Amino acid sequence: MGTISERDRDLLRAYKEVLQEVEYPFSLNSVMELTVRKPAKRFYSSTRYAYICIKAMKENRPIRYQQEEKERMIREVWRRVQIEEKHNPGVKLDQIIELVMDRPAPEFYLKPSSAEVILCKAKRKERFIEEQKILSRYERIQRRKARKL
Repeated sequence: MGTISERDRDLLRAYKEVLQEVEYPFSLNSVMELTVRKPAKRFYSSTRYAYICIKAMKENRPIRYQQEEKERMIREVWRRVQIEEKHNPGVKLDQIIELVMDRPAPEFYLKPSSAEVILCKAKRKERFIEEQKILSRYERIQRRKARKL
């Protein structure tokens, strides 16, 4: 099962924030919509994908985006890359993109339905990890008791 990814933990954080902010009654759809619009700790996409898209934009080549959210994200990264290039002439494009991608993003750039799937898996994983910690703690206590006997 392993650990929960940085993106999934960040999305879980945003989801919990939304749940504290919304008024009852609320719909899961509206909660998911608000969750994906929350600011993210970084841009959660591969730097390689962003690099390929940004390079194409610089060369005025067409880009076939996987989905509307990816297009919005790449346009925001491109806007920031252009600002960084003005402030840091001579720095390689891949380094600038990496720098931009690691900074806070205005949203998660996910479909609400995708976020719902990710959150279900993350919550299941979180529960499993918690259960494993409890089990491990219990086993340690049992071993200590056995040693004392």
